[in-house]
Amino acid sequence: MSPSKNFGEDLLAHFTVESAAVSFSEVQQFRALIRSFRKVGENFDVEEYHGPKHQVYFNGQGAWARSPARCELCDVLILAYSLNGGFRARLTFLQAKLSKDKHTSLCSGFPSATDKIDFKANLEQWDLLSRRPDILPVPPFKAHPRLLKDSLLASVGSFGVFHKKLGGSIDFFYASADTLTVVGSPTTKQGRLTTAYTPRQRIENGLLETTFCCCLPVFGAALYDLEIGTPVQPIPAIAGVNASGSFLGAWLRSVLSFYIEMEGDNSVLAREIREFLPRNVDGDGDEFPASIPTLVLIRSDARAPEVFSTSTQQAR
Repeated sequence: MSPSKNFGEDLLAHFTVESAAVSFSEVQQFRALIRSFRKVGENFDVEEYHGPKHQVYFNGQGAWARSPARCELCDVLILAYSLNGGFRARLTFLQAKLSKDKHTSLCSGFPSATDKIDFKANLEQWDLLSRRPDILPVPPFKAHPRLLKDSLLASVGSFGVFHKKLGGSIDFFYASADTLTVVGSPTTKQGRLTTAYTPRQRIENGLLETTFCCCLPVFGAALYDLEIGTPVQPIPAIAGVNASGSFLGAWLRSVLSFYIEMEGDNSVLAREIREFLPRNVDGDGDEFPASIPTLVLIRSDARAPEVFSTSTQQAR
């Protein structure tokens, strides 16, 4: 079994234990997932840091929208990286949800297609992560207004949904926020989102991107293989790639610097990653944000992937 599949299976094994020990609620299941990432670190290189809530303003769109709207940027920031063939990293802002529906069709389209499912969600949160407008951080949270907008790949914003399988065990499916659509014509921010039966991988800007994972081990493997999230550009920016992504790299550096100050010698992966990231684009060094998201760092041994033609529209 490949290292990425081992990672996914190990994540599922720990989550099965952790999720069964707590109530079936969004908060408790999210905490169980974070504990599972931490325990995977016994066999893989993983670090987890707990952060407080962090919110942003933005101009919403849709019949339910407020202007300005206000909501969390994410529940957890997940960054996977590899030094095998040079520094490469993918980052996603993931919002966790819980569905009490029976999603019996999940994994029916694996491995080539998504499954047609829908679930309850906050539509303002989806609007933020799928459309990626300019943001205005709510103090004390700090971030560049174009943090989401200038990201190279759309899976910088994503959803993960906890649900009960037949038999009662709890699992999790993932979708890039931009691949979800609103069900019906809601007039309030509480509504439903649905997936489309489309290829579960795509190629954007020459990069392979997994947009849907039907279960937790598939999600874990895609994270480990650096197929989820937008790339974080190192120093110097890769020639031919949009250098505006440096906003994301500089902000991430400030987040890592904060946790390093808090955790000291325990922050091995955070220190390693920080060495590859640019400083603040305004030349202010590492501005420590006072409110930052929960963070999961995963060191992968994934090799440098082949580069796909930007004219290619379908993944392998």
